[in-house]
Amino acid sequence: MDSFTGAFVLNIEEPWSLANRYQRAVDFMTAEVHVDYNGTSGTVRRSFFVSRADDVIVIRIKGSAKQTASFTFSSIPAISPDEARALAKRVRHKEQGVKDDYLYFSRIFEANETNPVRGYEGLGKLIAKGGRSSGTSVGRNPGLRTDDADEILLLIRISPLLKDDNETSNISSIARELDALPDDYDELLERHAKIHSDLMGRVSLSLNAPEIDRAKPTDELNEAARTTLAPLAQIERAFDAGRYHVICSTGYNPPNLQGLWSASVLAPWRGDFHMNADLQSSISFLCMGNTLELMESFFCFHEKYLPDYRTGMQDLYGMRGFFVPCAMTTRGRLTHFNSHWPFPYYYTAAAWTCQFYYDYWQYTGDQIFLKNRAYPMLKELAAFYEDFLTITDKKGHVVFVPSYSSEQGERDGTGACINSAMDIGAAKQVLNHAIKAAQLLGCDSDLCIKWKELLSRMPPYEVGEDGFFREWVWPGRKEENDHRHASHLYPLYDEMPAEITESPELVQAVRNSCRARMDYHEKVRWWSPGAIFVGWAAAHTLDPDVVERVINYCVRDFWGTGMNSFCNKDELFQIDASGSFPKLCASALVYSEQGIIRFFPARPAQWQSGSIQGLRLRGAITLKALTWNSSGSKAILVSDKDQTTTIITPGEHHCQCELKSGKAFEFNVY
Repeated sequence: MDSFTGAFVLNIEEPWSLANRYQRAVDFMTAEVHVDYNGTSGTVRRSFFVSRADDVIVIRIKGSAKQTASFTFSSIPAISPDEARALAKRVRHKEQGVKDDYLYFSRIFEANETNPVRGYEGLGKLIAKGGRSSGTSVGRNPGLRTDDADEILLLIRISPLLKDDNETSNISSIARELDALPDDYDELLERHAKIHSDLMGRVSLSLNAPEIDRAKPTDELNEAARTTLAPLAQIERAFDAGRYHVICSTGYNPPNLQGLWSASVLAPWRGDFHMNADLQSSISFLCMGNTLELMESFFCFHEKYLPDYRTGMQDLYGMRGFFVPCAMTTRGRLTHFNSHWPFPYYYTAAAWTCQFYYDYWQYTGDQIFLKNRAYPMLKELAAFYEDFLTITDKKGHVVFVPSYSSEQGERDGTGACINSAMDIGAAKQVLNHAIKAAQLLGCDSDLCIKWKELLSRMPPYEVGEDGFFREWVWPGRKEENDHRHASHLYPLYDEMPAEITESPELVQAVRNSCRARMDYHEKVRWWSPGAIFVGWAAAHTLDPDVVERVINYCVRDFWGTGMNSFCNKDELFQIDASGSFPKLCASALVYSEQGIIRFFPARPAQWQSGSIQGLRLRGAITLKALTWNSSGSKAILVSDKDQTTTIITPGEHHCQCELKSGKAFEFNVY
């Protein structure tokens, strides 16, 4: 597994000073970070951002007095003997210092047939306004120094060295690009913020938290959340922080396990792309969060590896379709498995991938995307189920064997199973979506007949003797609710399938399972996305109590003082919850599918008043605003096309509304 890694360390050394009133802050709307402190010679502010507009890191140091500082680049230090050995094994050449008055760093990797990158270079341009610059050395490391500057500006660009690039170095072109940039921090920030603020500003959540709480530092809010219900200000902040993390780390690739932020080549799971829940969690709010263009990185990522996926399916099953591996970075082949982790049986990662393709069409109404990208994926994967589901039971239902319910059985090697509810639900989803897409496109009527017949032979969901929604629809295996995953609830992660929601027995069984899973989570406080999956299912079975429980659980234990999301209680930075938490909050307030909008399916009782703005709904509709308080609720919808939509309000009141393309439709929800 090829690891992601940080590029290098920027070292800033200033004259010794007693510092006090130190504070740091990030502006989610501009992605600008500030560090402020009082030193011996006055106040100092360091500001920096990574420009979306100019692909450059911009750092400014400014204060009430003249500024003096030295700057060097150096390797990220190994944090363990294992990491030191890994670096020695993987890095062939490294260089750092100063070249032509620029800070310079380069690293060349050992040859790797699957990694298109052979190394990278970083260049830093130092600008001293009102002062003077010179060369210096910090220890044995050459660097640059500024003295008595009114303002210090440092521009850094990092550029990969690709295998198919004939140039041995790109520093000349990087230097020209840096020289072409303005030396004005505010101008560079404005260019960047115009892009970033547009993405962040499309959606906002207000729970009318007290302003005194909104002004508090995060550590105070975190402490308050541990003793009572989470402060509303902390829920608002977690919603914004999660969106910020995912937006910032989505670019050429979708976010990996640590988004982009890993300073170690031995980050947990090598900071890879995990397809058995993690990547899906990270990007789960991109469509509903009205940042649809960011989904392109997810689609391009998978399409790039489709040849590998097809080869994997042939190697593992000898069937049509494609196999998305559980864990990957620079190749789409399965490399991560053993008897306790039987990931060769986790073919449902491909189905979950297809769900995002189909959902993108539902949110955008883009028929070209449906025809050229979504439907071909669905059709190809449907062919796998045609080939795979050839065994039937005594009742005539097809049998999923082998099967797997992620990550059950890792302790005793019993993960391989028959008829996991996740595999059944994912197959039903793929076939239903393939049929709907084919009908919309007016094609493959013969395949639709075949897929409908296959759907008619699918195993139905079941309620166990203990009243839980069965994770394995097969005799002899009892529910194991003491587990961080809730894979059997997959059919309810994104949708409200009628097979479940129109059955009071199944709905109650899901609610029982959600409560049992949360009992376990609150004991072990391990893997926050697993609890959020429970919250998604609770929202789609109209259970506000569990939704409130999950939201407070996550905010209480899984956000750091820097508003980074954790995998486990107070440890292990991971970005999954950053994407899935905002989706949970929004899903408590509104649910949509083609032709239906349901308001307040599971609003927590704690949220007595508030507003959410800018959500994208299925059917190519934007929820411009939804407000609520004790007196009533109003909503404003804008559709991309003329359509009739059924609106469901609290109390199961139904009404039909005619939406006109581009026209605001305002109404009282209650």
